[in-house]
Amino acid sequence: MKKWLIIPIIIGLLFIIHIFYMGYINENILNNFVNNKNSNYEITDLNFKKGFLHSKAIFIIKDKLDLNFSTKINVIFNNNYFSKYVAQGNLSNPFYFLDQYLKDKGLANFTLTSEQKGFNLRFKFQDINLSNEGGDALLKNTSVSILTNKNMQAKHICLNIDKARFAQFYSKLSMRDFNYKKHFNYPVPLGDLLQPKEGIEELQFHSFAFNNNKIASFYSRNIFHFQGKNKLKIHFQGKANDIVLDMNSKFYQNLNFDKVDFDIIWDDITKNSYNKFNINSFAKKGLKLDIIDLALYKDNKKIDIDGNAFISDQNDKASIQISSTEEPDKIFAWGQFFGGLNQYFIRNNDLFIMNLSYDSLSNPQLKINSNQFSHIDLN
Repeated sequence: MKKWLIIPIIIGLLFIIHIFYMGYINENILNNFVNNKNSNYEITDLNFKKGFLHSKAIFIIKDKLDLNFSTKINVIFNNNYFSKYVAQGNLSNPFYFLDQYLKDKGLANFTLTSEQKGFNLRFKFQDINLSNEGGDALLKNTSVSILTNKNMQAKHICLNIDKARFAQFYSKLSMRDFNYKKHFNYPVPLGDLLQPKEGIEELQFHSFAFNNNKIASFYSRNIFHFQGKNKLKIHFQGKANDIVLDMNSKFYQNLNFDKVDFDIIWDDITKNSYNKFNINSFAKKGLKLDIIDLALYKDNKKIDIDGNAFISDQNDKASIQISSTEEPDKIFAWGQFFGGLNQYFIRNNDLFIMNLSYDSLSNPQLKINSNQFSHIDLN
């Protein structure tokens, strides 16, 4: 009989040991996050209370970029392996103008669950629906999921927004089913998520509209690759469907395409440019684009564009070839207002081809099919 009494005692001891072990693991998770030094933010006012079944932590994250961004984080750790969540908590709202629209002035709730060889950190943001005399904003069902390793370094991130709408005076933007995914080649500290890292990202959305410009659907798969320590290369591949561009002020009608396929490389992006998305650095170092293929489809006709372009504050250069399976004037009726587009294309078998070259430092700057281009005023 006494032997049987030992069993619950052993089980109780194992449970207590497991509680203390999980408490140690949870404290280590917090330390890995807090001790991650980052030039963009700092963690202050850390208060950690270690308990038996639960531990609590409160701290503040402040930016170092003079954005006056500050949010308070409340976390409750479950020191029990069998709990549904490793940790759960909330973020306070850092934007004072949203306080009256958010419940308890909270921006988001989050949960941390255990996954194979790591964790899943998921944020669920409060819906935003505000309106004033200048415009309105709607953000519905927004969530972020980050898959990490045991050291809380991100391996994969996913952002979802069911519906977004922003309007300011005469400008309007709306979008549905926005999804963004990024798989990192190497684990990334959480504080470095906004900086470009090697990996593959996917971006897609539906029913996008900006004023009178519309896209029914969009998908892009982008590969980020570093060339040495100071140069970044991004390879964009994807497609868009049912595109409408508002060109009434230029061509007296909209410009529509049934589908667009693209394969474009943005090369030689310098470290100063991508680290802080410095526009001045982009202009100084230059923007280099290689158009592997840009295919436009309209009324079962195809227009192919390929070539390269370099844009900088000192010199702009481009070498582009445009080819069409149909006479350009039959595809783009607006060309008649400018004397027709056929005159700029050369027929080669079943294709209509235009070779365009531009160099801002040359005279003439623009050539079409090796001939100087006569200026057309589209204003």
